Amino acid sequence: MKQKEFSNKDLIFMLKKGDVSAFDSVYKKYSQQVYSYAFGIVKSREISKSIVQEVFIIFWDNKKNIKDSKALESFLFDAMRRLLIKHLEVKKAKNRSELKVSRKSFMKGYKLKTNAVNTGIILAKLDFQHH
Repeated sequence: MKQKEFSNKDLIFMLKKGDVSAFDSVYKKYSQQVYSYAFGIVKSREISKSIVQEVFIIFWDNKKNIKDSKALESFLFDAMRRLLIKHLEVKKAKNRSELKVSRKSFMKGYKLKTNAVNTGIILAKLDFQHH
């Protein structure tokens, strides 16, 4: 038997009363859209699935704050956008950190010297060892 489709207005009313079936309906209606959009940005199935889960956890926790039917969809996509931004910021910071480690590894065994003739900095190799 096919589940009855409710309007977003009806779903919000039901959600505010804690109706889990209304949550299921919202999830079925929007989860694939959230996943597809997230995947388009992060290109990772696992991260996209995680973002969908987080979006709907946030949605459930804030269901009583949604005022009208237009706000429901806006809320979901705003939560997703914020989570994607957070993910990209963490990824960017991680990449910066890895780059710093990479630079340190590259610079290991080099010493900075100042040339008296040229005030620029020259890299001079020290104790290069093959392992």
